[in-house]
Amino acid sequence: MKLHSTELENFDIEGALAFAQYVSTNARAMWQAATLDQRQKLQKTLFPAGIDIMEDGTLNPSQSAYYQVLAGV
Repeated sequence: MKLHSTELENFDIEGALAFAQYVSTNARAMWQAATLDQRQKLQKTLFPAGIDIMEDGTLNPSQSAYYQVLAGV
C-alpha cells in the first residue's frame, strides 16, 4: 500500500487536468496530426465502446464516459 500512496502523492493532478482540457479542445487537430497507431489510441481512449454512426451520418458518442461528463450527464 505504501507504493500506491507514494504514487498518489506524486501524481500531478494539475498536469492531468491541463492535458484533459487540451485533448477536449484540440481533439480534431490531434486526430489530423496523428499516425494510425496514435489515432487508434485516441479513439479507444475517448470512445472505449466504439462510435455509432447514425443513419444520417452523424456520430453518436453516447457510450463515451468522457463526453458524458462534458455534457453533464
